[in-house]
Amino acid sequence: MRILLRIRGLSQPTIRWGLGLGLVLIGCQGLVLVVWGLKLPPEIPLYYSMPQGEQQLAEKGWLLISLGLSLLALVTNLVIIGLSGQLVKVFPEIVTWLTTVCILLLTLTLVHSVMLAL
Repeated sequence: MRILLRIRGLSQPTIRWGLGLGLVLIGCQGLVLVVWGLKLPPEIPLYYSMPQGEQQLAEKGWLLISLGLSLLALVTNLVIIGLSGQLVKVFPEIVTWLTTVCILLLTLTLVHSVMLAL
């Protein structure tokens, strides 16, 4: 927590809201994986561009990629905010909200994949 307080760009409310929403979405991803991940079959259809049958199936562990990418995006966002500082005032806000939109899309993709597999 102290590390986050040292980042200069986090004093802006729009950046704090974006990061907070990103953290909530990552929490939702974790909740979906914990609650419904145990109920999934060992193999789930993830590769819909492949021909019908076993080629579409993947192990359910591949759903963790969505959570990992979301965490990576959030950490990268914090690094960019810390490096950019106050050079360009609107740049950290744009990066924060683009990251939040990416995390939202990853969350929706995860929920959709889990609901199709159930």
